[in-house]
Amino acid sequence: RLHMSIFGAILGKGFKKKSAEVQAEMAKKVNRDLVQAAVYGCFFIASSDGELEESEIKKTQKLINNEPLMKGFGAELNGLIDIAEASDVDGSRRIIKQRAKKEMEDLAHDPEAADIVMNIIATVADEGGMGDAEKAALTLAAEWMNLSIKDYL
Repeated sequence: RLHMSIFGAILGKGFKKKSAEVQAEMAKKVNRDLVQAAVYGCFFIASSDGELEESEIKKTQKLINNEPLMKGFGAELNGLIDIAEASDVDGSRRIIKQRAKKEMEDLAHDPEAADIVMNIIATVADEGGMGDAEKAALTLAAEWMNLSIKDYL
């Protein structure tokens, strides 16, 4: 009996540790989805008027870095921003739109995550004033995430 209770205690600790690791990994994946949707969403919105401004990129970085659920993605965040910025420079706004749509649709089942992303991209859209192109892009983004645009304008 003693051996069984020791074995059970060891197994229990191992199981709890593994369970915590799996939960942490799942949370990181969910947060990665948030980061990806926010980055590509911001670049989609910011480039919708035909001009991606440095202030919009800096605002994107700042907003994401200040969001508690998106902490710990420093190098990955910078890599995503570099890729998105390179796509814009290469004139590949369609690629940015396609990626933004995919990443935002991944959040359509999670209203809380979608709300976080929508608030971030709406803030970036408002950098320097929000024109018709940004409003149209925000409307699309809201649709992709099953949100109502009127809640964000």
